[in-house]
Amino acid sequence: MTITSPVKTLIREDGNRKVIEPQSHTEHKRAVYRSLSVLVYFVPLWFEYIAGKIEKFDIKLLRKLNPAVVIITIVICLLEVSALADTEKPQPTEITRKQLKIAAYNSLWRLKRAIERDGFYGARVALNVWRSNAIEAGLFKQAEYDEYNTQIIEKSIDNSLKCIEIAIQNENYTDAKICLHTWKMRTQELGTFDQARYDEMKKQVEGVK
Repeated sequence: MTITSPVKTLIREDGNRKVIEPQSHTEHKRAVYRSLSVLVYFVPLWFEYIAGKIEKFDIKLLRKLNPAVVIITIVICLLEVSALADTEKPQPTEITRKQLKIAAYNSLWRLKRAIERDGFYGARVALNVWRSNAIEAGLFKQAEYDEYNTQIIEKSIDNSLKCIEIAIQNENYTDAKICLHTWKMRTQELGTFDQARYDEMKKQVEGVK
């Protein structure tokens, strides 16, 4: 089902929506400015007229100035400002289901790319963006989410093991200790933590001191 809206909505790459102000709203602002300019022109003339300072101006012009003109101008400006205040209130907007699906598919592509190329936190951000877009598009599946999350954690575990090995070879105790701690957290999150293996790697790391 397609839902139309007078407000144009775009979906950015991060999954958020950007609302573009319609042209009619801009034209409305211009109308207010024109009315205010008329008010600025007539009110000084009117005050000069009632104050009797007519020597500075064309007498015929001032005497033709009707008090009703000033009153009407003020009323129009107040109505315009009030209408502008109402139109500036956030208006709820909706987009088509097709656009939601496109956003979900795009974020899924970015997620797969992030799992392949980015680190743990970058991939996690991409996972959460895809989850949000997929839910809005009605395409979210928990099993699919769990699978991608597992891939991200497993990649982090593998990278931590490589980091420990390289750090021990380079006798870099600080990096080895950090990577060991990362490995422990990721395996605990995945439910594959092995205490015996952890103790063995810890001895290796401590031997670098």
